[in-house]
Amino acid sequence: MNQEEFYHPLTLPADQRYRYFVSKVRYFEAAWTLKGPDGIVIFATDETKKCKCLPFWPHPEHATAFATDMWADCRQERIDLRSFIADWLEGMARDNLKVAVFPTLLGTSIVVEPRMLIEDLNEGLRRLK
Repeated sequence: MNQEEFYHPLTLPADQRYRYFVSKVRYFEAAWTLKGPDGIVIFATDETKKCKCLPFWPHPEHATAFATDMWADCRQERIDLRSFIADWLEGMARDNLKVAVFPTLLGTSIVVEPRMLIEDLNEGLRRLK
């Protein structure tokens, strides 16, 4: 991945970055997250810590770039598409966790319900058949 391929999606407005994420996850048939010594990274989106999210990226380099500061001991973790949908997103829906889609280096992300992301990923997969 060259610099343009890395930085361009980070500059997209939220809705376009979300669509980029969905298309790349379908294309690579995988999503990436960060895993540290204590497990998968999880964070709260507000000061009350009521909305807990798991972050996912469309490419391993984007995930790795986010592994700084308090997550400097984390490494990117690949999740194949089938497992991402059936295990991760379904499990997150049951556990009332949200998805932080494609967090940027500025700390912004698109927070969505897991079921919405499942529908969007499956929609595109149906069109590919």
